[in-house]
Amino acid sequence: MEIMSRHDILTGVNLQLIKDNKNHCNYLHFHNENGESLEDELGDIDSKDIMLYMSNECGLIDCHGEICKITKKGFDIINNGGWIKYLERENKQVEIESDKETERQELKDEIDRLTKVNLELQNKQMKRYIIYSIIAFILGGILTNLKDIFQLLNLQ
Repeated sequence: MEIMSRHDILTGVNLQLIKDNKNHCNYLHFHNENGESLEDELGDIDSKDIMLYMSNECGLIDCHGEICKITKKGFDIINNGGWIKYLERENKQVEIESDKETERQELKDEIDRLTKVNLELQNKQMKRYIIYSIIAFILGGILTNLKDIFQLLNLQ
């Protein structure tokens, strides 16, 4: 399982915060993982970073000035387990698609291998047909003229 980034963890926390505040919240009041104000932290991520991530990159919120509201996509995600669950489902879906693509490639490789074997067998069969045809032609000629051949060899 992939480790979630801090942006994703904070997105989950603050998406729930906006929902709990009747779908509007000033992004300056966003919280960290411990429920404390992000603006009070001295870390590398602030409220504006999370607001931009949630709105521009994820499409979860719309912001007008400092006030943020949840979009339809945001509501769908929060009503189906939240942002972290959504990312886990997406990651699982990507893994499934990757597995399917690997299986498709393996099947394609097997088809290519079998096609090559089939062509080789067809070529061998064609060579046999030619050899058998030549042998049949020669034997047909011999059998048709067997009496003449015996007379020629004085073996009659």
